[in-house]
Amino acid sequence: VIERLFGGWYPARPLAVTRWVVGAGAAIRALVGIPILVDIARPDSLHMPYAPWQPELTPAIAWLLIAVWLAAAVAFTIGWHSRPAGAVLVAAMASVLVSDQQAYGNHLYLLTLLALLLTLADAGAALSLDARRRGERPSVPGWPVSLLRIQLTLVYGFSALTKLNEDFLSGAVLAGSLQTGPITFPAGLRTPAVLSVVAAVAIAVEALLALALWSTRLRPAAVGAGVVFHLSIVALIGGATGELVVFSLEMWAVYLLFVAVPERSLTLMVDPACGWCRRWDARLRRWDIIRALAVPEPAGHDVPDSGLELTGRGLSAAGYDAIVEVWSVQPATYLLAPFLRLPGIRKWGQRTVRRRGGRSRLSGGGRSPDP
Repeated sequence: VIERLFGGWYPARPLAVTRWVVGAGAAIRALVGIPILVDIARPDSLHMPYAPWQPELTPAIAWLLIAVWLAAAVAFTIGWHSRPAGAVLVAAMASVLVSDQQAYGNHLYLLTLLALLLTLADAGAALSLDARRRGERPSVPGWPVSLLRIQLTLVYGFSALTKLNEDFLSGAVLAGSLQTGPITFPAGLRTPAVLSVVAAVAIAVEALLALALWSTRLRPAAVGAGVVFHLSIVALIGGATGELVVFSLEMWAVYLLFVAVPERSLTLMVDPACGWCRRWDARLRRWDIIRALAVPEPAGHDVPDSGLELTGRGLSAAGYDAIVEVWSVQPATYLLAPFLRLPGIRKWGQRTVRRRGGRSRLSGGGRSPDP
């Protein structure tokens, strides 16, 4: 198990996408944190250093930290001198964390850890300015990626465990939080009975996310649950909405490290007589920034009646399901794919693909309407 977790290599492109999101999240968090840090640094504000010998945070130091933090976040996102930029970004955020007890935040602490692990993983090896200058590498050491995934598990698992107390399970904690969000939870439902159920569901979802993302069979459901869970938090919980948005983006970015596959590990076969299918093939390959799809095979291979067939990594899917499987590993669509598996949507999609593909083949592969 240890060898499987911390040995080997991981494809560089999915990690680069995670770098984009975490770097952008760090930049957003820097902007969100400006008024907070500047207010703490005011001479007439209460100062709470961690140690007596620690110098007090001043406005000049606060603005310097923000400027370095923001510049490093931008450089890290675009992959310009990725590792030095990542090291500076981690140092700047860590300095803010320890500058004053009032500047500490769980979300900022997590963001600092993610940036540190991405720096150690050499997340600028692909899809970066560094890669354009020096050449892209297809893979990076796998151990920091495993630590990123374990970190996500710890966040959800610890959060679920800390909520196992009478105050949270009674709904008392949620009663106040659900009154101040961008979308107000209906007053008629803010009763102890309903809120206790909501509290229990929240704990169950976090426990599910801590474990199910590691399971190939449960992963699609876990990703879908995670999307709904975080959107609900942002919409319903009052307070630091900007921080909650960044937190959600961080978690979703690490989801990609669970669902992504190695380069050229999936084979998508297309019926050459189906123009509609060929256009979907071209579209899927255009979105394939992580290069999951193998180079197309020459025309003339056998393809099922669906017109599209996906194989590789122990799976076989045809038609609509093949499209969804490709979407489930792509950075632009992996958060949407779980909802496309829902029974009603899947049935409609399968029927649509059969109809459009069949019509295109009957017409000799000519142009047919796009979906």
